[in-house]
Amino acid sequence: MTDSPDYPRTYTTSTAWQVMLLILGLFMIAPAAYGLFSYFNGDAKSAGIAVLSPFLILMGLWFCGWAVLPKIILEEDAVEVHGFRAPVRLRRDEIKGRKVAGNARGKSTSIKNSSYWLIPKDPAQRKALVTSVIGPDDLLNRWISTLPDLDAVEWAQSEAEMLGGAVGSGAVEERKAAIAAARRAARSLTLTSVGLAFVCYIMPRNMVAELMLAVVPWLALAMAAKSPHLYTLNDHRKDPRAGIGVPLIIPGLILMVAALMNFNIADWSNLQVHAAALAITLVMSVLAAKADHRLVEKKTVFIVAPLLAAYGYGALIVADALPDGSKPQTFEAHVISKQYTSGKGAHRELTIGSWGKHAGGHVAVDALTYNTVQPGGTVCVFLRNGTLDIPWYSLGPCHL
Repeated sequence: MTDSPDYPRTYTTSTAWQVMLLILGLFMIAPAAYGLFSYFNGDAKSAGIAVLSPFLILMGLWFCGWAVLPKIILEEDAVEVHGFRAPVRLRRDEIKGRKVAGNARGKSTSIKNSSYWLIPKDPAQRKALVTSVIGPDDLLNRWISTLPDLDAVEWAQSEAEMLGGAVGSGAVEERKAAIAAARRAARSLTLTSVGLAFVCYIMPRNMVAELMLAVVPWLALAMAAKSPHLYTLNDHRKDPRAGIGVPLIIPGLILMVAALMNFNIADWSNLQVHAAALAITLVMSVLAAKADHRLVEKKTVFIVAPLLAAYGYGALIVADALPDGSKPQTFEAHVISKQYTSGKGAHRELTIGSWGKHAGGHVAVDALTYNTVQPGGTVCVFLRNGTLDIPWYSLGPCHL
């Protein structure tokens, strides 16, 4: 070890990152706290946000923590990393290598502006995260770049596994062409799912777009089942396999949000049984198709399964309500009040009294209904059987 004026050097979260992370944290904490306050003050409509509030508050605190806690003390032959847990100090000779924290793809990644895990040689030691939020300079980047690149090693191993069994230059080239084709197919399906999700957002109740979106996860599974060694659920940073996580997960989340915003279910008990069955079917299909062998190995199936469960609700409600051509039963309900939330996501809803066998409450409506009916008047409730025998209803003016 030689004395150097460059060491030790201390790094903390940069000002730009501090501002951004604190804003993100407060944006999550504020609506969550308001939702809890509204719910405990009798607003039943806030039940949804109240359920999510603990998660949103924890995420908000997590963002705020990243704004103030990270600190790195760099020495010539060691590094000490501070964060949410106790500090980790690793000597250079104790570090096995570096791995990118994130999803940058390729055999190698630029050191600049990247976050890295420092992996110790001793498995009993904790790994340390050198995060880019601290605004690394050239000195830190050079220090990190001298460590072995474990991602490049993993990439080579994964590529060798995918080429396993290919003998001769012709077979190897054929296998590489199959890998490239799988990536193109996965990328196309990902872009398709994102495009359909955007259409569903700007054009609510678009039957063609929403039903097409419901098919996307099964197309992804068909691709994985046909060539199980060419695909992975997560578009892993150092895995040459094609990632199909977005077309598998995003459609269900979008469909669930669209369904809950545009359709009112009259019988949730009947829906829950069928939605759970569909969600379990999708999860089991993902496992059977071997879309990603790491799901079981790393127990990430317990994280993915709840995300896939959203598909059960979203797809079922859309398939039940959108094509429904049944003749509705009509009920009249008393309009107690109406509320309008302005902004990009304008939201209109009425508070109605009981109708039929139902207690009433807050119900989202379209602009025509909102502008036509007035508090103290009546609004018509149109109850339909549903294509899948899951009753749902909508509101509309009784007389135009």
